[in-house]
Amino acid sequence: MSASIIGGTASTHLVEYENGEVDSVSRDSLHGAICELSMIDPEKPVKASGRALDYDEHDGDGIDVQLEVRPDIMEGKITIGGRADEVYITGSELGQALLAVEEQAISTDTSTATYDQQSGFATSVKTQSVARRMHNSQSSDDSGSDFDQEDVVLSNPNASELYEVYESALRTRVREDVVNPLVSQVPGVEVTDTGAVIEDTYLVTYDAENYLVDDIDTYSVSGSNVVETDGEKQAVGLSFNTEPYGVFTIYGDEYTLSANEQSFLATVEFLKSPSKYLEIDSFETEVYAAIQEAKGEPLHRADIEKIAETAHVTHFVDPKSGLVHRHDIDKHVLRSSFQVASWVVDELTYSSFDHSGLAELAYREKEFRNADRAVFFDGSSNDDDEKWDQINSTEKNAPCPPEVYRRLQSMYGSK
Repeated sequence: MSASIIGGTASTHLVEYENGEVDSVSRDSLHGAICELSMIDPEKPVKASGRALDYDEHDGDGIDVQLEVRPDIMEGKITIGGRADEVYITGSELGQALLAVEEQAISTDTSTATYDQQSGFATSVKTQSVARRMHNSQSSDDSGSDFDQEDVVLSNPNASELYEVYESALRTRVREDVVNPLVSQVPGVEVTDTGAVIEDTYLVTYDAENYLVDDIDTYSVSGSNVVETDGEKQAVGLSFNTEPYGVFTIYGDEYTLSANEQSFLATVEFLKSPSKYLEIDSFETEVYAAIQEAKGEPLHRADIEKIAETAHVTHFVDPKSGLVHRHDIDKHVLRSSFQVASWVVDELTYSSFDHSGLAELAYREKEFRNADRAVFFDGSSNDDDEKWDQINSTEKNAPCPPEVYRRLQSMYGSK
């Protein structure tokens, strides 16, 4: 039902409907915005485009921005030229976008300009009150207009207003239609209705949080023992050095990603290969990159990998033992603490980041002392008593959940 604005306040419109009813609506709502429209018909499609901003660090002289509005579902789509992503808008954000197009429509209709008797100049359409603009447009309906709302060319100021809507809509979102095609190309990651599942172990939700897929008992260290605990809300407390929004190249296409989208993708990247970012040393990092280059493997996710490298861990729940660690994930790892070779880490049932990995190493001491390959990468012999004394001494002060000890004893016998 159409309505006319008859008054209001700084935050509301007082509107009168065709049936004579009067109501107060928020200026910031979609309804409030539609009440302001005099040139744009919200029941018909809207297509508008223009160049926003004068300069952008990513795109040079301005940014091409396009808007498409579907009136059947009252949804808009904003696309940025040269980028593969798009933002869908509804509600108040759609209202702001429509008002930007409305400003363009009014500015191109010279019949809506008014004459100021005192100054002798035409009044700018933006300085007119909403009610006056409504009145002017309604009174000029019979004069006809060649304005086509499905082919609107926006001026730079109006295109910039539309770009502000784009940035605002983008800032807090994780757009499934953008992130899902990206993470689905990562081996070991499955896309579901609730988020990305990594190696059947972690679920990264669309609000960029992460949880263990399986509901397991969790424990925390209390003195020299462990006690059952309710654990932490998230499996790994992660934060990254993200931007409010930024342009990233992934698989050859450019995407504008919100901070939450950056965190979502970086969390998937990190949890897929945590040792790549925390456990290997700088030499191995260089070797890894050299192997990739020699094999001709393109670094499709280089921009996201850079964000993953900034990971800061506040806590983590080991997915195999259930032990909660309220510190960074690399505080005590076998490779950095005892210079254990990577092949040994790969042989372990439990994680090299967890007390249980250290316990397993101690339980398998005899096996590794007699191994044919070097157990330590610092030159220590496999049978180095000092090294094993250090491992066993540390293990005694790193308690594990009871089930871990029961399993290790059943597999390897007593230490």
